[in-house]
Amino acid sequence: MPVAAAIGGVALPAVIFVGINLLSPHGALDGWGIPAATDIAFAVAILAIVGKHLPDALRTFLLTFAVVDDLIAITIIAVFYSSDLQLHYLAVALIPLAAFRFLTAKYEDWFRKSYTSAWLLLLHRQAKPRPRRE
Repeated sequence: MPVAAAIGGVALPAVIFVGINLLSPHGALDGWGIPAATDIAFAVAILAIVGKHLPDALRTFLLTFAVVDDLIAITIIAVFYSSDLQLHYLAVALIPLAAFRFLTAKYEDWFRKSYTSAWLLLLHRQAKPRPRRE
């Protein structure tokens, strides 16, 4: 449920942004990914104000929503706003993450190894979380 909410929380602001800026001049549509990263601010504000008084299920939902939403936003920024995208490193980075999923239940040391190798592969992919300058 929080994953579906996060997908909607990314898609709806982007659709609204595109709808408003569809006929705007000067490349305004290039910023369609910007509204995707705003949901975390609202989630953190809600948790800061009433965090201790929320039921555990609602707090878990909100935190899961915020994390998934940010992962989607980071992916959008890395894929659509990087000037030198090297997809083969991204594809290879999925291998240690899959290994993590299946091996951490048995071997605790795999946690460190799989995430370190995935991080190094993503680092070499050269995705820069900033807008391109043309």
